[in-house]
Amino acid sequence: MNLTFSDLTALARETLFDPRGSAQRIMALGLPAATGWTALALATVGSALLTHLMLAVDAVQPPDFFVHIMGGPIQTAIVEGAVMAGFVLATHRIGRGLGGDGTLSQALVLTGWLQFLMVAAQSAQLVLLVILPWAAELIGLLAGAAYLWVLTVFVGTMHGYRSLALTFLGVLGAYMLAGFAVGIVLILVLGPPPMGV
Repeated sequence: MNLTFSDLTALARETLFDPRGSAQRIMALGLPAATGWTALALATVGSALLTHLMLAVDAVQPPDFFVHIMGGPIQTAIVEGAVMAGFVLATHRIGRGLGGDGTLSQALVLTGWLQFLMVAAQSAQLVLLVILPWAAELIGLLAGAAYLWVLTVFVGTMHGYRSLALTFLGVLGAYMLAGFAVGIVLILVLGPPPMGV
């Protein structure tokens, strides 16, 4: 199956305005877990590169905590990738434990697609950061809100949940669990972050 650029554009638009329908369409493709892992890896690398490009363009010194945890683009990609992998696994296992019927392949593909959309939003932010900085900040806020909304609907659709409010709490819980686990590993590997201002 080949998806054209117009197909992807239409799917992106549907994801924003009808996330439940787009989730069902994506799951119906029956893509394997390997496709989801690949999508997550590529999106993570793209996000890490864009993050550091934005920091360079903005010319703002990031906090010491960020420098310690994220370091360069490679370290950022590793950290982001670990958090996303942990989130996907937590979403799948916890969701199944609570009566959901989503598969790991579905969780990977849906999350990977949404991460690609976030990379597109970051790209727009980078351009606007040069020509219209305040609009870049606005895009970041809107993209973050849209991400949480679409992700909640994706997870609810995948597992067959009816309550989006409870699904949203589950999404936040999965992110916290993944972030906590990765944070413990980072402290063991890199040591505690520097204290102070």
